[in-house]
Amino acid sequence: MTMFKYQGPVDSSVTLKIDGKDHDVVFFRGQSVDLPADHEYVKTLVALGLLVPVDGADTAGDTAEPSIKKGAK
Repeated sequence: MTMFKYQGPVDSSVTLKIDGKDHDVVFFRGQSVDLPADHEYVKTLVALGLLVPVDGADTAGDTAEPSIKKGAK
């Protein structure tokens, strides 16, 4: 898993299949989220500039609680 900062124009959410299970992911503008860097959707958001990888030292004060929730319905 890799920490990314979400830089999209609006808050957003998506359900990702990670390790065969559905996970709800909530993206809050300017907040960091821990995601698998090799996931196709994550790669797409990185390519669009909406997710930017961050170092642990750079996320102090702006990291939200983990935003992945298991068991999306």
